Amino acid sequence: MSRAHLPLTLLCGSAFVALCSGQDLELEEQELRWRVIAEDFDPGNGDRLGAIGVHLDWLDAFDALPGSYVGIGGYGSVYGDRAGALHAGFTAGWRREMRPGWWLDVGLYGGVGGGDPGANGRGDWGSGLVVRPHVGLEHRFGSGLGLRLEYSRVDAPGGDVGSNQVAVGFTVPERLLRSSWAFSEIPAIELDQLIDGKGRIGLGAQLIVPSGGSRRRDGSPISQNIALTTGTVERSLGGPWYAKAELGMAAGGDVPGYVQALLGLGLRSPLVMDSVDWRAELLAGAAGGGRVDTGGGLLLGARAGIETSAGVDSDWRLRLTGGYAVAPDGAFDGFTLEAGVEWSPRPLEVAKKGDAEGRGLNSSDVELDSWQLQILGRSLALDSSAVTLGGERINDDIYLVGIGGVRQLSQRIELSLRAFGAFESSVGGYRQAELGARYDLDVLPQLPEFGTVYVQAHLGVGGGGDVDTGSGLFHTLGAGWHMVPRSGFQAGIEFDTLHALEGQFDAQTFAIVFGWDLTYPRRP
Repeated sequence: MSRAHLPLTLLCGSAFVALCSGQDLELEEQELRWRVIAEDFDPGNGDRLGAIGVHLDWLDAFDALPGSYVGIGGYGSVYGDRAGALHAGFTAGWRREMRPGWWLDVGLYGGVGGGDPGANGRGDWGSGLVVRPHVGLEHRFGSGLGLRLEYSRVDAPGGDVGSNQVAVGFTVPERLLRSSWAFSEIPAIELDQLIDGKGRIGLGAQLIVPSGGSRRRDGSPISQNIALTTGTVERSLGGPWYAKAELGMAAGGDVPGYVQALLGLGLRSPLVMDSVDWRAELLAGAAGGGRVDTGGGLLLGARAGIETSAGVDSDWRLRLTGGYAVAPDGAFDGFTLEAGVEWSPRPLEVAKKGDAEGRGLNSSDVELDSWQLQILGRSLALDSSAVTLGGERINDDIYLVGIGGVRQLSQRIELSLRAFGAFESSVGGYRQAELGARYDLDVLPQLPEFGTVYVQAHLGVGGGGDVDTGSGLFHTLGAGWHMVPRSGFQAGIEFDTLHALEGQFDAQTFAIVFGWDLTYPRRP
């Protein structure tokens, strides 16, 4: 090293070597997996229930416990005697490779949800809490795909669901490329070793026009059109093919609490130059709630339509599709019409596994997209007017657990998306989802160690648990406070007022919020 470069090196110091060498971002490949489970169990009273579960697991979650994983996911009934049984939650587990390609997997799932009362009129799912421990054996092939065999136990504390059974399933590998500021010298990765992600996130409004034969579980006809709000995730499978996951909740149509969770396979191809594409998809999944007669819960659907870019070089797409949906084991079918918007976050991905480990990038070559993953606990102190669909007053508070995502739009404005389910209440099966924004207030500019105060507003849909939420639409308005006890982690509290646009369901809410920062690189 020449004497001319020595002062510069000393000035940089070890914490800034990466900045001086140009590679100021360190890349990390996070291994994920999709886990799909099918099981048949006895929910009580001699009934049968078949459920499909879908989970996304974050592998090697804790350095102190090698083999640990955490995940989010849920289960929905697709056949049997108690349709509408849908619940979602979290999994914590541990896995170990016993011999090449063979893994032992032990885990515990805790979820919230439920379904319509059983034929005897009782709330089979109790307060809404569902637990499912499992012991599994998985064989992973060279491609990363895996086949699973599990022994599981499903319980609803406070309800009458309890069953031991064998489950089967498969896993699909996934990877997430994260980035953080580097404080040591690291080798650079070539940009051609990174590819643009092919995923999309969407929001939509769907209308179901029920046929004349569509019925509720008591045999009464469904005479109104059903409006749903939908959230979608799409993932390219290569070429024109894509996989899709969709969650829809009732926002109108006198079926509060109706929900459908679907998986599908789609095909898209250019229709008019590069500006308009046609798309077609087949979907299948679980549906129920709102006293809709979906039989065992299986819902099948087919759709076709068009999509177009929202602008030149835009990450946004607009879509319009029409189709048909049918519950083959129930008395529910109808035409569907949906309009929606999709956004492609285009996170950079590695072309080959391991390419990015221990490598770096110059921050001037990429954009950093920052999100925050939230875990929330919320209580609803209901007004005295809150009642069930049968007119019975709801005297107890409702306690919910939820998951959310926050994305920064500007220095003070953030977009917020959340979903909750009841785990302790007299209306097990109540759930809600909401989309909104929050605005940071400049009230403690000289005292950042005391945290940040913000105001927020959300629009959402809720229902289930036999609660009278009218159309299901509600809005919240409130304020919150959070602090950063350590880098990348936040903790805070929130107070909101919740008001149902129809029905008898108003409440004062209190929430405890924990958040973890997640930053990924994307091309400018």
